[in-house]
Amino acid sequence: MEWTLDQIYQFAPDRPTLDRAFVLVKPKKWALLACHGPLLWGECRTSGALRYRIACDLDHQRFFSNSPAPLKPDKYLLALLLLFFESPDAFSQPAAIPDWVKSALDAAASSPTEKEKKDKQGSDRLRNQEKRLALMGEGASDLGQWLRDAAFQGLGMLQSQNDAFWEQFASRLTDSKLGGLAKRIRRMGALRNGSDWNRLFLDELADLFLWSEGFLRLDELPPDLRAEILQQGGLAFRKEDLLKEAPPVEDLWFVLAQEYATEDPLRVRKVWLWGQQTGRPALFLDYAWGETPFDPTWDTGTCWEGPLHFYPSPAPLRAVPGACTPVDAFLEPVQGVCGTLNGLAEGFAHALAGSPWTKAYPFFLDRVYFVREADSFFIAGRDRQKAPIRAPLPLAWSLFSLSGGHPLSLFGLWGGAEFTPLAAFSDGRLISFENPGMTS
Repeated sequence: MEWTLDQIYQFAPDRPTLDRAFVLVKPKKWALLACHGPLLWGECRTSGALRYRIACDLDHQRFFSNSPAPLKPDKYLLALLLLFFESPDAFSQPAAIPDWVKSALDAAASSPTEKEKKDKQGSDRLRNQEKRLALMGEGASDLGQWLRDAAFQGLGMLQSQNDAFWEQFASRLTDSKLGGLAKRIRRMGALRNGSDWNRLFLDELADLFLWSEGFLRLDELPPDLRAEILQQGGLAFRKEDLLKEAPPVEDLWFVLAQEYATEDPLRVRKVWLWGQQTGRPALFLDYAWGETPFDPTWDTGTCWEGPLHFYPSPAPLRAVPGACTPVDAFLEPVQGVCGTLNGLAEGFAHALAGSPWTKAYPFFLDRVYFVREADSFFIAGRDRQKAPIRAPLPLAWSLFSLSGGHPLSLFGLWGGAEFTPLAAFSDGRLISFENPGMTS
């Protein structure tokens, strides 16, 4: 059985364990790397003389690690799988299998049944989630106090703080299992020297305060909003759970655009889709490690028929694909399109009412015009309202030239003040604008 990168990520008991595994995905960290058919084994060096022995049977999904890590699979086993995925040539192929590998995997075969292990994993996961929620609650209280102190001392005090100040508090949030918010704190620290720092700070402080107050009242909130708050904090939903529990949304799904970012050591791809009949946008996040290429399945311009399963949220957008099959079709949007700027405003207000942390939302604009005023570019709808375009100047000029004074259909993001174009339709052609500078 060949494991995919996504399967390895899903195999990890939690994200911190996976992050620690990435550090070991280097052949020099290992004294031994070997394989024989579906069997892999290795010996990982430690800071002392001790070496941890790791073995796995890929076909029968049997695993062994003699490390003392309480959570299994541990970082050593995950690193071995990632190394084999990334650098199979680093593994020797001896003719004989060592006795310790046979013994370890035989013992794994006689361990509890899959059902017993799944039942235990389920109860362990519940206990771990309860512990995590308790830690997140402590972090939410800590964040609330930090925000009150910041408001009391003023924005000027925040702007004057050095990098260590931001990193220290971000680390505290990470320790409280609030990795999603820790990223935002670090981002605030990076914004403090910008020309528009005061407005950006106020936006972030308001969002963070709303989150902390919402978390402390989780029990009073509807399920979808609870799920949104947990995801904003950094609690990930398992893909297999979504496929089982989230209702499928069947449609013809067109891949309109992609964006790329880097979250060392991962690369992230945002795949933007549009449902032909539902008129519904969707966002699929794809991950690749190191130099591993992304799955070519979801190329821009392709069309897929089947279900998407959306993450729980009052304004659901992110989704995972179910059993989708490729079809030969051309996008002719019949639902969910906007032809006016008022329509954009109403749609964004609806998304914002569902999730107040929404920064931008995707829309399909039908037959809008490009307007140039000096070196600024705008889109104008049928209601004669106009809004600025957020795009590099060369891209704005390209769109202006592409339109030639005629209306274009656009797909992009609206954040309440600016429109970021991601794709355009001209003479029946889809023209997509990849954005390698996207931030996560």
